[in-house]
Amino acid sequence: MDRRKSLKALAVGTLSGAVLLDACKPGDKKEAANKSIADGFTLDRQPEELERYDKITAETFFTSH
Repeated sequence: MDRRKSLKALAVGTLSGAVLLDACKPGDKKEAANKSIADGFTLDRQPEELERYDKITAETFFTSH
C-alpha cells in the first residue's frame, strides 16, 4: 500500500469527520421565521385575493405539540 495514499485518506477522513460533526450541532439551529415573501407585496392582486391571503395566513397550520 502506498504511504501517500494512506496519509491522504487519513487527512481527508479526519477533515470530513470534523466538518460533519460541526455541521450537526443541534444547539446552533435557528428557528424559521414565519414570514412569507408575499407579506406587504400587494402589486397586481385583486381585493378578493388579498382577503383570502389574509384569511389563510391567520389560520394555524401546525399545532404546537
